Amino acid sequence: MLVAFAWTFAPIYVTEKLADFFFTSDNTSSFYFMSGWRLILFIAFALAGSVGSGLMIKRAWESVVTQWAAITCCMVLFFYLCAPRVCFSAGPDGFEPLRLGVFLGSVSFSGAALGVAARHGQTSTSTSLLGGFFGMVAVGFYPVVFVFAGAKLLPPFHPWVSAVLLGVAIFPVAVATAVTHGSRSGVLLPAVSLGFLFLISFGIAVTYLQSVLADFGILALVVIVTAVAGTALAKERRTLVLAHRTGLSTLLGVGVILVLAMMLLTTPDAVNGVVPGVGTPTPLNQGTPIYSGAFMEGPAGHAEGAGITVSFSGTNLSSIQPDNYLSGGMGIHAAGCCVDGIDYSYRYDLVLFHSGNESMVATAWEACDDNAACGGHPWKVLMYSFLMNLGEGSLGGNVTLRMSWLQGAQGAGVLWSYSVPGQMARNFTRFAPPVAENRDFNTGVLVGGTLNSVQKASYFFQFGVMSRYAIGHGGWRVLLTCPSLENGTWSCIKHAVTLSGSQSYWKIFWRWGEDYQDTSVTSTRPGGIQFGYSGEATPSFQQLW
Repeated sequence: MLVAFAWTFAPIYVTEKLADFFFTSDNTSSFYFMSGWRLILFIAFALAGSVGSGLMIKRAWESVVTQWAAITCCMVLFFYLCAPRVCFSAGPDGFEPLRLGVFLGSVSFSGAALGVAARHGQTSTSTSLLGGFFGMVAVGFYPVVFVFAGAKLLPPFHPWVSAVLLGVAIFPVAVATAVTHGSRSGVLLPAVSLGFLFLISFGIAVTYLQSVLADFGILALVVIVTAVAGTALAKERRTLVLAHRTGLSTLLGVGVILVLAMMLLTTPDAVNGVVPGVGTPTPLNQGTPIYSGAFMEGPAGHAEGAGITVSFSGTNLSSIQPDNYLSGGMGIHAAGCCVDGIDYSYRYDLVLFHSGNESMVATAWEACDDNAACGGHPWKVLMYSFLMNLGEGSLGGNVTLRMSWLQGAQGAGVLWSYSVPGQMARNFTRFAPPVAENRDFNTGVLVGGTLNSVQKASYFFQFGVMSRYAIGHGGWRVLLTCPSLENGTWSCIKHAVTLSGSQSYWKIFWRWGEDYQDTSVTSTRPGGIQFGYSGEATPSFQQLW
């Protein structure tokens, strides 16, 4: 048993320690490679080790205990008994150790059961039932957790294709369970596994649960329908099913591979944003705005502050639908010091409603990509938001928005402020960031993204317009001037390039919004960007100045 424990624990532990070594020694290229692949390696080591344990120990529960002990020790060492600079993050609700441990533990149980069955040709009734349960938890983990993370798969995979592939993996399990344990078990086992995944995952989305329940409902519908269909087949065609068990096993294997490949290798369609209430600034809900913007071109760098001037001059209020809004503003990236996969971002937007009311919105975000160091899946947290209703046209024409880092005697934090022509700047709000965050903004472009070619880079300093949905006709205009950075003094950026919502990545696969259709983006002069209606949207990566 000690050997079975060691050959699962050791490779997972060594993989993580190697990633830590590359990180602390600033070996960037090697660290990025290990960072991106260690989760896949963890899964591979857990599966291979548990299958080997089942083959060697021969008794299912003894084999499972060794594997769960190995996984538990890894979770404790990675999340708790670790140097603060390389500790894994417990996530938005503190349950990432449980979620990652459950996932790897489910993989291990399934592997151990397979190993024992391969050695003996059969397993006990309880082992068979639990093997089916943990197998479905392992296969369903990523589809469910991605839904609660608000990180749906890119079209055309969302939502039906991923749900159907999950059904492909569940169908043979439902058939086999119904044949062996009865029709009730054939339906209950998938339903209970899905309910268990809901229970351990919904905390990720507790602040925006209503916006993801429909997608979860589609997953649940497919799982239940598949389970019922599999149970019905087992009941009506028992002899046929028994004669084609090998084919069912093959179908299960194909389904597992497709689900895991999609979740691990496909870029999620992930947006972090807030949407004002219908016709009013409150309530401010997490949602998915549409976005058209631009970014600062140039190598990655740092800044103490970021600013932009916004004007709605020339906009006819009647062009904005009563349940819609129009906003102009900026977003900028801020890196964490320690946990790999976690980054921060800040936004400052001026919002105009159909009624003529104007509001200011400041937001601060923490987000994780699908990195093992923050649970192995994406999540987002709206750390801070502040909205103020300014009344009808109270700010007049040009409004300069600025975000600045406070240091020293003022206390570390981010300050949002604004000014209008002829008046002194006013403080809007401030926020004290997590201790693990670096005290500056990131600027420029970091080339590279996910494993496929959808994302070309991360664009740290962006500026643009948003709405709930496309206004879709003329009569509106937003002018953004002098996107600027502070490094001792304020200065307008030298180069800007267009960026549609589908490419508005401020870090790995997290974006500011979806595409804003029928919107033109033009530059009348260096430092000025005009957004307005057009029959054809301006594409990404068009030079403005």
